[in-house]
Amino acid sequence: MKAQIVHNPTAGKDEHRQEEVEKFVQQGHFSKVKYVSTDEEGWEDFDKNKSDLIFLAGGDGTVHKLATVLLHSKYQDPRTPIHILPLGTANNIAKTLDVVSPYKLHAFDSSKQLQKFDVGRVKGLPGQDSFLEGVGAGLFPALIAEMKENPVEVGTANEELHYTLKRLLKIVKDFKAQQATIKTSGISITGRFLLLEVMNIQYIGPNFELASKADPGDGYFDLVLIPDEKREELMEYLEKMLLRQAGEDDLKDLVFSMRIKQAEIKWEDSHVHVDDDLIPEFTGGSFVVSVDRDRLRFVRNP
Repeated sequence: MKAQIVHNPTAGKDEHRQEEVEKFVQQGHFSKVKYVSTDEEGWEDFDKNKSDLIFLAGGDGTVHKLATVLLHSKYQDPRTPIHILPLGTANNIAKTLDVVSPYKLHAFDSSKQLQKFDVGRVKGLPGQDSFLEGVGAGLFPALIAEMKENPVEVGTANEELHYTLKRLLKIVKDFKAQQATIKTSGISITGRFLLLEVMNIQYIGPNFELASKADPGDGYFDLVLIPDEKREELMEYLEKMLLRQAGEDDLKDLVFSMRIKQAEIKWEDSHVHVDDDLIPEFTGGSFVVSVDRDRLRFVRNP
């Protein structure tokens, strides 16, 4: 078997050198191992190598970059198994796959469980046509904007996640809920919401497990809504998260959730995101999301 390493050496907070990653992967006794760094110009041409397994050493952003290459590749099968070595800060995709350590399950064989992974399609948002994690409006794009406008250097990944949760808690206190209408599954949902998310994975932002039942390979999204009247409950929940006391039962009374395959969403504000990207050109209006089934494959921790 031929293995390909796609490595983001600047992901996360810790140093991880090319030699370290290569040495680890070579323990799998592959017939050939090739390496590429996402810091290098033209790294996307790795797809011409036609590998049997791809090791992705990086975080969620690196997963997005790799997926974009595979989904548009003329050479590499987009369903080539991807084994994430989670070296980022949040690693929300890896957490959904139960891959919690970069140095587990390094040798791929047929007994390893493969996860089918759907891709989301979006129409009506400038410069965007697909997503892996989710599309949403309200609090989380406001958080992304805040973190970009006022970056703060912290020590470790855990410290950064904790700090990000504290910022989210401050945003919730004064965030103005927005009017939205969601048309899906033959029904129409209208209200004023603090948060609207169409989730393909379980986690968002600072490891907020917003859709605990989400399965990225089941052909459905999880629509998650938090109405304005749940503001106090949301603040209490985030305070529990900061103390590591939050549980799934606490979230059940806080959110409205349903499984959907497609939705038309009308949002009356500019706070919208696709995965980790803000959509600055969006100033309110409608967009449509839908499921593109079984487009990628990931190795998961059984």
